[in-house]
Amino acid sequence: MAKLSQLKQTPIRCLFVCNEDGEFTKISNQAEIEVALLEYEEDMIVKVFNPTDSQKASILEMMDENTKKDKIDLNENVVLEIIKMLTNIEVDLEGEEADKILEEPNDLLIAVNTEINTILFNIISLQFKNIKNMTKLPPELLKATIEKAGNNKDNVKKKTEKKQRKTAK
Repeated sequence: MAKLSQLKQTPIRCLFVCNEDGEFTKISNQAEIEVALLEYEEDMIVKVFNPTDSQKASILEMMDENTKKDKIDLNENVVLEIIKMLTNIEVDLEGEEADKILEEPNDLLIAVNTEINTILFNIISLQFKNIKNMTKLPPELLKATIEKAGNNKDNVKKKTEKKQRKTAK
């Protein structure tokens, strides 16, 4: 049986370790991740991070802003923002140059994107389950929960905007 101490979320979800030939290996086991971080040079490793609560809120907000007719349509800018948020990939291109790479990615970027899509799916699934469970609450408890969620969302938004202003400076 698992112990509570073993169930703590780690900052790094997985690594992709690249060799000189452009081949890569995905590492998800935490003990192996720790060894790889010591063994390989930083420029040979792509890290995919588990999102923090504030990052999850930011991602949900980005998805909400880009939902059209019950379909999430993430443009290249949003995809790049999520890559910056959840990986150690330095986004050194923008505009048409970045769009071209996103439209024709190499195998490593496809693998990283697949991992990010899994994270996004998990965030959306949890949100959906929460909403479904909320509909089962008594009306007075539902109202209080919605009010609290609105206050939390405002606080997260303020914190995110503050971080973005600091980063922009």
